[in-house]
This record gives sequence, C-alpha cells and structure tokens, in this order.
Amino acid sequence: YYILQEQKKKFYDMIEDSVWPENFNVQTSDSTGEYLIKCSNNVRSSYGRDGHNNYYCYGLWDGAQGNAFCCAVPASDSYQSGPLTKSANIKFSNMMVRCDDCEYSSGCYECTSCFGCVGLRHEEFHIFNKPYSEEEYWKKVDEIKCAMLDRGEYGRPLPPKYSMTYYPEGGPVLYLGASLEDWDTIGVMKYDIDAADAFGAMRMEGKEILQPDQVPAHIDDLDDSWAGRAIFDTEIKRPYAFLKPEIAFYKKHKIAPPRQHFTARIRDLMWAMNSGMLEEVDCMQCSKEVTVATNRTFTNRKIYCNKCYLGYLELNG
Repeated sequence: YYILQEQKKKFYDMIEDSVWPENFNVQTSDSTGEYLIKCSNNVRSSYGRDGHNNYYCYGLWDGAQGNAFCCAVPASDSYQSGPLTKSANIKFSNMMVRCDDCEYSSGCYECTSCFGCVGLRHEEFHIFNKPYSEEEYWKKVDEIKCAMLDRGEYGRPLPPKYSMTYYPEGGPVLYLGASLEDWDTIGVMKYDIDAADAFGAMRMEGKEILQPDQVPAHIDDLDDSWAGRAIFDTEIKRPYAFLKPEIAFYKKHKIAPPRQHFTARIRDLMWAMNSGMLEEVDCMQCSKEVTVATNRTFTNRKIYCNKCYLGYLELNG
C-alpha cells in the first residue's frame, strides 16, 4: 500500500509536468468543450459521443441534439433539465426517462405531455399528477403558464433542493468543480450521510468498527477473514467492507488493499480527469487563446493549443 502511494505520486507528478493538449476531443468539429467524440457544433459542452448542436451541456450521448443547459442527456430539444434518458422536448425537469413534451416534472417514465408531475409511469396529459382530457390539458397548462409568467416564475428551473443525489457525491462536485463550501450557496438539500439509518445501524450493531489504517498494507496479509468486516472511511464518513470475490481479485492481480470507500476512490478518479467547467488560457507555445477544461487535481498544467501540441508530438515522438 505504501509503495503504491509513492508510485502514484511519481506518476501524477510526471503527468502534471507533461504537455497537455487544449482538449481530448476526437473527430469533433466546431465545438468548445472536453471529451467529445464524433460531435459537432457544441458550445461549451463536455463528455459526449455523437452530440450535435448543444449549448452549455454535459453528458451528450446517443445523438443528443438541440439541448441547452442540460446534463446527462441522451435527449433532444430540451432545456434546463437533466438527467434525461431517451427523451425529447423536456423543460425545467429532472430524472425523466423516455418522456416527451414534459415540463416542471421529476422522476417520470414513458410519459407524454405532463406538467408539474412527479413519479408517473406511462401517463399522458397530467397536471400535478391529475389526469385531464387532451383539450382540458392544453387549456389548463396555458392558464398555469400565464399565471407563472405574470409572477416571473416561468422559465426558472426547479430549485436545487429537488436534487435526488447526496451533494458531496453528486454531479456538481464530481464533474463541475463545485466544492463542499458551495453546498449552502447552491441550495441543495443538506443532510447527514447516515440520515434515516442509511448505513443500516442494525447490521452494524455489535460489530467491531475498524479504521482504514488497520487494513493490512500487503495483499499477502489480506485473507478471507477480512470479508464483511466493517471499516469506516473517516474522510467521507462511510463504512465499507471487502467481499470475498473482491479479495480474490486483489490477490490474483497483486493489488494493494484499498483504504478508502469505493465512492471516494471513484471521486478521486473523476477529479483526476478534466472537468466540465471551462476557462480561457493562452497556449504556452504560441500564446493563442484557447478554451480548456479545468482540472482540480492537476492545477499547474502546461497547455498547448492543438496545433502546437501535434507539432510537439512530431518533434518529441
């Protein structure tokens, strides 16, 4: 474990001292953003494959197109919404799957023409989870929208407190550079990680709670007796345990036993890649201004524009 930490630090130092390209886009044209593959005409959008004509989005997959201010969108023609899956014409909504023409809704599946609905399945022409005829629906929706416009409400997204994820492990922190200090500013619901017995106190009762530094440093010292033992990650305040197949995998591949909860390890991997937040910097070779993604792990990168980067590779192999 300790040798692994030393080698990891050397590797990270080498990566940070290397020359970085302005982005890692592949077969992408007329776009600003990061990690875009076979994409076109995207403005300040990141993380996607086959996404086209999107504006300030991240997570563009499966032909996502015509979206603005959306996240996680295998979707089209949607606005200020996400995550969305195989949906279209969604506005001011979150967690919508295979839905069409819905607004101000959350957690709906395979719904069409719904407004202000939560948790519906296979429904259409519903307002606040109440069914209407098609004619009644459009008349009522027009009345609601007019009232919202008069109050200056229509066009504003759902408040952050509607988020379904635990903020420290959610998208803003993992992908968009937000910090724990932003928790109150953003307004996401705040609660303890173990609220409502999320850890299962009954399952923990009577068990010895181990600290991460008690995990054997060498894989040869980790045997099946460690399976199921409760280990408490003091950094993110989550308990975890090893599974027998997990231990077998570590032993087979000579991997040092981890001393972090798996969500912390995933977080660290996410933080090592470029984020979805963009900024303008000058190419350190030709001084051309380029749009690059921030990186919260590698903060002192030497960035070249793509043309200079390719020239650098030709000269240095």
